[in-house]
Amino acid sequence: QELPSDEQLRLMCSGGVQSIWEHLVNQCRSSETVKHIKGNLVLARKRQAYYDSSKSISSTTNLGCKDGGERDEFISERSSLLSKLHETLAKIERIKTGLG
Repeated sequence: QELPSDEQLRLMCSGGVQSIWEHLVNQCRSSETVKHIKGNLVLARKRQAYYDSSKSISSTTNLGCKDGGERDEFISERSSLLSKLHETLAKIERIKTGLG
């Protein structure tokens, strides 16, 4: 199936639906970005569950994390940076599509 021409796209995106298209372009994420964010959320839940269980174990055995939690902070920061990178790449792709 062929993509609509530039003129056809302009007509579809004008008038009463213009605000809808603006919302979609500005607020909606690509399926890849959504998948990445959902994966980060699953990872964060698992990490929190692990942290909660290890916290209760360490409190009973007086064992602590030797790195002071830095590893978890780095993992969280990495996850956040990757998410921002994917958002930026998706925006660049949308801009390229709009210019092409």
